[in-house]
Amino acid sequence: MRAFFDSDIVINFTLSEEAIEKEKRIIENNKRLVRDCQRDKLLCDVKKNWDKFYNQYKTNFFKDRKWLKVEFDHIFKEGLKNYDETIDKSEIRKNEQTKLVLEIGCGVGNSLIPLLMEYEDCNFIGIDFSKHAINFLNDKWEKLVSINNKLKYENMTVESNMKDKYEKETNKNVELDGKFNCAFENSLNDICQKEIKNKNILLENNINDGTQNNNDNNNDNNDNNNNNNNDNNNNNNNNDCHILEEQNCTDIYELKSYKKFGNLIKTCVVDITSSDDDNSNFICEYGSVDIILLIYVLSAVQPDKMINVINNCYKYLKKGGYVLLRDYGLYDLTQVRFAIKKEKNISENFYVRGDKTFVYFFKTEELHDLFCKNGQFEEVQNKYITRIVKNRKRNLEMKRIWFRFSNLQKIYGSTQTHLRDIYGRSGERKYGCRKRDILNLKIRLTLPKQFSWGDPFNDENFEENVDDQKDCGSCYSISSVYSLERRFEILFWKKYKKKVNMPRLSHQSILSCSPYNQGCDGGYPFLVGKHMYEYGIIPEQYMHYENNDYNNCIMDMGNYNHLNKQNRNIKEIYYVSDYNYINGCYECTNEYEMMNEIILNGPIVAAINATSELLNFYNIEDKNVVYDILPKDTHQVCDVPNKGFNGWQQTNHAINIVGWGEQIINQDKIKNDDANNNNNDNNHKLVKYWIIRNTWGKNWGYKGYLKFQRGINLAGIESQAVYIDPDFSRGYPKNILQSDSLE
Repeated sequence: MRAFFDSDIVINFTLSEEAIEKEKRIIENNKRLVRDCQRDKLLCDVKKNWDKFYNQYKTNFFKDRKWLKVEFDHIFKEGLKNYDETIDKSEIRKNEQTKLVLEIGCGVGNSLIPLLMEYEDCNFIGIDFSKHAINFLNDKWEKLVSINNKLKYENMTVESNMKDKYEKETNKNVELDGKFNCAFENSLNDICQKEIKNKNILLENNINDGTQNNNDNNNDNNDNNNNNNNDNNNNNNNNDCHILEEQNCTDIYELKSYKKFGNLIKTCVVDITSSDDDNSNFICEYGSVDIILLIYVLSAVQPDKMINVINNCYKYLKKGGYVLLRDYGLYDLTQVRFAIKKEKNISENFYVRGDKTFVYFFKTEELHDLFCKNGQFEEVQNKYITRIVKNRKRNLEMKRIWFRFSNLQKIYGSTQTHLRDIYGRSGERKYGCRKRDILNLKIRLTLPKQFSWGDPFNDENFEENVDDQKDCGSCYSISSVYSLERRFEILFWKKYKKKVNMPRLSHQSILSCSPYNQGCDGGYPFLVGKHMYEYGIIPEQYMHYENNDYNNCIMDMGNYNHLNKQNRNIKEIYYVSDYNYINGCYECTNEYEMMNEIILNGPIVAAINATSELLNFYNIEDKNVVYDILPKDTHQVCDVPNKGFNGWQQTNHAINIVGWGEQIINQDKIKNDDANNNNNDNNHKLVKYWIIRNTWGKNWGYKGYLKFQRGINLAGIESQAVYIDPDFSRGYPKNILQSDSLE
């Protein structure tokens, strides 16, 4: 490790457009791609090559990253303390506990150990690809703890001896007054400190005798490498990209006196690039980590596996927890050197070094998309760091480009005022009654008069197992899960032209596991979408419907149920990629937006005010019956004075809408005088309807389905419809696509 020389000067600079174009041309004109066979071998040997790297350089390559304190100190000390009053008090207590910090790609501890020395109230976990790195980290930490304990013992011994000495001298029949006693204590402290300082200098000199030789040897090797070429130039490439990360870092052994350290509670070898449903690399309880560090780590991961790292971060991080990241920026000096030396590309901006490890050079936009595009994280900071590093001793001037990126897992319930305090943001995102523009007339005219994803009215042979919720208030769960099942099937067909036999998903898992709903006492389709987005849902074979909500949850819900590690073996998990009220918010849904969503993506979930009249529709045989009974005194005016909102509507039941249609019905069968357009024949009326699927079994309605009057917001059906989109990028569907196991 090379200490920071007094002659090193760090200066900020602005990279001009002209300089960017120049470096871009150098990089573009000197591309040399790795052969396919070489690339495949390199990608297979990632762990082995990092092991070789650490076995060669041990702890003498990277420098300690003291700049972490400068950049992220407020996050380690502040955290998320102030919560809205609506948040559960147990959540507040949980966040007041000791913070848990996870460093991914900890190496030999060049980030972890300075943080352990700085933050005594934090627990730390370090993971890495390389077993050699973890072994060196453990040895390094044990040595440092031993030194610190020795300092503590020396301090205590010196202080005790000096007190004994002064007590003997002052016990010679001298009566000390208060003033003299105070002077005595001060002089005692001064002498103790001098003795302790002398002891520390001796100890530090002994330590540095061992470490300085390594530093000098390493620098000599680096200088010699600069004079060599071919194979030796490979080592220079490592120096370009690794050793020059930051120039103001110092040795960890600069301990002047005993101090309290944080707790290193775990170190382990983990492949963090594995898929998020691979539990063989379990680190700690899901949802338990406050801060995750990715310091020059993501760039070492092949681009198609970066999303796995991010999904794993999301899995272990608490709600409101931080991911702190620093890495290489596009057009950094190292990338330009790679281009000049015609080092090999694996893909665009992705290089292999001479030691067969990888490095990727990022744009800030790429990081934003990786973390924030799927809605899991909210960006706090994302900016380039540009430095001219002048090293007079080696007569070098280096233009370095890094970026600093921090984000947090989305918080539900934190006050916007507190978020601004933490992040320094001036804006405030407002929620509530807000909507997109209503579909224009052209789109309305393209919608057919009749459409369905399957029902007994349009298909005489239609047979389906319609669930019966019985005496459990599980309609919200059954209807939301059905919508997701059908949308998986529909999108598999639309995207891949293949049919897939979707298993029935578990309604019971929502009742027993969801922290956002109330089991058999009711819930909201929107919050079921949230649950399936964050935790996923398992097939019914694991949790059958039991008509209650007190069955044990066997899903892994992180801190909500603290599932034992041995029970984390369910691989078949299905996730939601997006969910929301149609047209953007509650109260702003409308008939045509709902129709458009259904025809494009599949069945939706709607809430209605189910009155006792609906119970009279069991075992109907007439397929032409249209429900048109208006509930009484349930509709109120919109609480926001904006045109186009439906207003608040009392609802108590959730159903699916699978399609729509219209038909001419005898006037005598229409009880609602506000039904739509009159036909030319005064004895008949044209009625538009939704095709709804209920949760009361096949004996209700016509084989479980019913026509429900459309276009008048009957029973609130058009006020708060929800869509729930399937996710093919994670969980079991991702495995299905990769294995080509579609029919």
